[in-house]
Amino acid sequence: VLKLQSNGSLGDIQQSPFYAPQYSYSGGTVTLFAQRDIKHEALDNLGNPVADSERELPNNWLYRRGYVDSTGKFGASANREIASTTWWVDFSNFFEGVGALGGGNVTMTAGRNIENVDGLIPTNARMPKGAPNASGLVELGGGDLTVRAGNDIDGGVYYVERGRGTLTAGNTIHTNATRSPSPNTIRNEAAYPAETWLPTTLFAGKTAFDVSATGDVTLGPVANVFLLPQGVNNTYLYKSYFSTYTADTAVNVSSLSGQVNFRQSATLPTTSAPQSMLEIWMASVDLLKPNVVSVSAFQPWLRLSESEVIPFETLLSLMPGTIRGTAFSSDISLVGNLLLSPSPRGNIELLAAGALNGIQKSGFTSFNGSSLNAWTPASITLSDADPNAIPGIATPFAYQSVAGTGVGASKTDLDFLTSIDAFFNESGSTLGNQSILQTKQALHAPGILHAGDPEPLRLYALDGDISGLTLFSAKAATINAERDITDIAFYIQNTDANSVSLIASGRDLIAYNATSKLRSAATAAGIAGAPGNFLTNATPLSGDIQISGPGTLEVLAGRNLDLGIGPNQPDGTGVGITSIGNARNPYLPFGGADIIAAAGIGSAQSLSSSAIDFGGFLEHLSTSPNRDRYFNELTDHPNLDLEKLKALPEEERNQIALELFYLVLRDTGRDYNNPASLGYGSYQNGLDAVAALFPGNT
Repeated sequence: VLKLQSNGSLGDIQQSPFYAPQYSYSGGTVTLFAQRDIKHEALDNLGNPVADSERELPNNWLYRRGYVDSTGKFGASANREIASTTWWVDFSNFFEGVGALGGGNVTMTAGRNIENVDGLIPTNARMPKGAPNASGLVELGGGDLTVRAGNDIDGGVYYVERGRGTLTAGNTIHTNATRSPSPNTIRNEAAYPAETWLPTTLFAGKTAFDVSATGDVTLGPVANVFLLPQGVNNTYLYKSYFSTYTADTAVNVSSLSGQVNFRQSATLPTTSAPQSMLEIWMASVDLLKPNVVSVSAFQPWLRLSESEVIPFETLLSLMPGTIRGTAFSSDISLVGNLLLSPSPRGNIELLAAGALNGIQKSGFTSFNGSSLNAWTPASITLSDADPNAIPGIATPFAYQSVAGTGVGASKTDLDFLTSIDAFFNESGSTLGNQSILQTKQALHAPGILHAGDPEPLRLYALDGDISGLTLFSAKAATINAERDITDIAFYIQNTDANSVSLIASGRDLIAYNATSKLRSAATAAGIAGAPGNFLTNATPLSGDIQISGPGTLEVLAGRNLDLGIGPNQPDGTGVGITSIGNARNPYLPFGGADIIAAAGIGSAQSLSSSAIDFGGFLEHLSTSPNRDRYFNELTDHPNLDLEKLKALPEEERNQIALELFYLVLRDTGRDYNNPASLGYGSYQNGLDAVAALFPGNT
């Protein structure tokens, strides 16, 4: 227990100038085992134990420094020392759960529940002075984190900088009211609505997390600790920001019989717009501002060296380059934005046995004196910005390069991170600011980041809808819903001529839909005294299905394909299915992708699995006297004949066969009016082709 001084300041040892950085190692393993529960509690005013959150995050006690001057070498900090990249643990300010702070594994195993107990495995590191050199970094510590609960994992913050993290629950992974960002909960006042409570939160570096449960999984933010605001004793003179994500940092989440919920944003009762969960937490819990009540006024070890957290919105939301979610028996729901750090091997894979829901409840808000359920549409961004443009251990972004080393460095400039924000301000627009070459170059890496990456982005709803979702994909995507795809905006990028992106619905594909089921639920009036609903983005999604780059886009509907009747937007979005070449990414080839759109083809995941009989059509074509004429028109496939076509991979073969089919239909019409042709006065050739391609439907 830390006894606070009457003025609410940190203890003497924490404020002492003699508490120097320490680079510890050989710390050893920590193992906790309980037949029942492992929990964190506090005593209430009557001395009774009650559930309690530790409230700290790793940035409160894991300090850092790094400054590269205009010469390209590590420069001097305010106290004239060379500020080479380094990070270390402030042991005097660690009040957060179970940690292997000098290296080693952490294992927590409970027969029932693990409640509000954090597990943390940081490292410490230092780089020699002189020119920055990532290979010269001396890093100590690290290990594996294993958390197993026979029943629930309730709340908790888990951090692995170097190693592997495993969280397993026999029932559910959820959170509780002690994780409410309402600043007055420390004084036993009411918590905010449950949708705003900070869920189980992960911090990752050179690691991969595996998170699984038998029942529901609700996962909150995933972040890199060195991109967050620093703890107050890290001093504003050392403020520095860099990422330790690698190209292979990943989070894998699965539920055997329940839902998987990615909860990245929330809407507070005092606002009408969603914010990232970590931004809300730091503004309400950590940030100390004059005349504003925050938890850090009572628990000073939570305070930050920043005067604002608004500029950190992007960095607080930046997840690792790979996120995988699997709901083996139910739905996947998204609240807010999944923004992935650029990685040449990065990917997003969301596989739901049920639906993939992009509009979900995010909190409560007030409107005209009424309390309303706030709902928020979701977005996914698989970025292909240049990974080298993100500050790293050899290229830290020091605040002193912006504000110097005087007292001005204690104030946080609201615009100082806009240069980093520019790498992630994705838009489907090709007009206005989005048409400026420098804007495009900031969003996309030279040389095509995912060139040679064979794995497509995957979104599957095996027995439900995909709805209420905006997607920006830096590589080919496979998107499939057994039922409907509706109220969407998809901006996809093929990286080479062999790329095939697929969007397929078993029933209807209604791209622009103001009355989708989720959107209707999010705007429904209250019934029998229950609060009504408020959609934080009331405008339906654009309905765009846009493909950048070469290759092919297949848009297939088992029943109806309906682009909707939404308006064209002034920024050039809201225009339906389009192929735009390199209009958004200047590093792509100029020529655009081919588009294949089809409706009424049955429940198909591709052309190959559709009800279309491509084999029968090719057999029909083999007997056509005009066969060579059709093949000669395939300028994108020179020297192709029927035998070579049959030897191609099935999906590629079927795409070309469909192209040949339309040539047959075109020439049937031309030949009907040409006395010199074999088909003069007859449509039989075209009718036979239709009968071969669509047997039983002529």
